[in-house]
Order: sequence, then structure tokens, then C-alpha cells
Amino acid sequence: MKVILKLRYQNKVQEQVLKRGATLILGRSSKCDWRTDDEKISSRHCRFNLKNDTLEILDLDSKNGTYLNGIRIEQSELFLGDELKLGDTLVTLEEKGADREAFEALTFPGPMKDRLAYELKADFTGARGQNQKSGGRRRGSATKEEDDTRKLEIELRKKIKSKIKLSKEEIRARYRMTAILASLVDVASLLGVLAAPLFLINFFAPAAKGEERLTIILTLEGLFMATFILGNFKLSKFTLGEKITGISKICSQQ
Repeated sequence: MKVILKLRYQNKVQEQVLKRGATLILGRSSKCDWRTDDEKISSRHCRFNLKNDTLEILDLDSKNGTYLNGIRIEQSELFLGDELKLGDTLVTLEEKGADREAFEALTFPGPMKDRLAYELKADFTGARGQNQKSGGRRRGSATKEEDDTRKLEIELRKKIKSKIKLSKEEIRARYRMTAILASLVDVASLLGVLAAPLFLINFFAPAAKGEERLTIILTLEGLFMATFILGNFKLSKFTLGEKITGISKICSQQ
């Protein structure tokens, strides 16, 4: 599969051909794969990934942002005919020159109104906050409107079979208060595990005293803590706190 990206800055026009598996970083730095002199573009502004039958763009924490068809995004799929605004630079995904495989894979499968809705829900992270007015809400709190938007996003992702899914870290960043609560649950659970040997020793070794009692307690605490950390943070995809607060449920709905 082959696609063509066209960059326009002032009177200059550049083209880049991407083939399946290619990764391309755009920015002002000479170390970037694709360089532009636009002073409003960051040294490493964004990255394009063409993998399988999906073209993705990821903003690399740029200062002035990445705008897809007029909407600031952090990560999104790109389709033929899309326009990206980076500073004073315009990048387009050209239909002309794309091979048949690219044309079939990167044509948006639906009406324009769905395409616009898809842009609006491009991510749950920081860029969304710059597209909407906070209205004085406490940071990290979610309104009914935001919950409805999240449900719409999930439905649209399913409808067009989007291959981009938010990671657990992105969901935690979007629902900050929920993520903090999940962390508090995990800390409380860890403290409970550490305290458990103090009670259990009275049942399993009631006669132990002095150094013997302390050795047994420390051994049990080390064993319990190692088991808890391994099971809760290493082997399980979601921690106990993430399961209790619903973060795992949000991930599964994508």
C-alpha cells in the first residue's frame, strides 16, 4: 500500500510517499524524517504511522498543536482528503497518486457528517479540553454531556471499525479523579496486605515471642507483599483499584 502526503508552507510544496510499515516524523529539527522551516512547528511535531491498512497521526506534545480538519487532536486515523494544519503549514492526504489498496483502505466508510463526528471524538486526552469550554467545572470531573460523548465515540469507533483504541494510561489521564481514587484503593489494599500478618500470627503462631515473632511477621509481610504486587500490578491487566472504580469497564467498552 502506498499513500502520498503533500506539505505546503508559504510558496514551497513537498511530497512524501509512505509505504506500509513506514514511520515518519515531521518537525523543524534536522533529525526529523520530514523537515520544514515553519517557526510555529515544534522541533519534533508529529509522527505518521502507516501500518497494515491504517494511517495514524500522533502529536508529539507540540507547542502549537496538530489540527485535523480544523479540530485539535492528539491521535487519530487519517483518511483520503483529510487536511492537517500545523502552525502555518498545511499537510494533505492526497487521493491522487494513492494506489488502489490505499484508496480502498483509507476512504472513510460513511457520510461526511459521521466523519466530522469522528474528528470531534478523536481522543479523550488534553486536546479535547482545548476544543471545549470548561464552563468552570472542576478539573477531572465528568459531566453527563461528556459521558454521552464518550458513549458516542465508542459507537462510532465500532461503526467504522476503528483500529485505534485508547490505552489504559490515556483513559486514566482523561478521568483523573477516577484514576486518583483507583490509586488510593490500591494503596489501601497494599496497607491491608502489610497489616494482615499482624493478625494472622495470633492464629498460626500464638506462642511465638520476641525475635521469633518478629521474624515470622516480616517473612509473612514480604511474602504477602510480593504476591500482591506481582498479582495486582504485573500479571493482571488492571489493578484492583481500576476494577473497582470502573476503569477496566471503560477499556472493555472500546
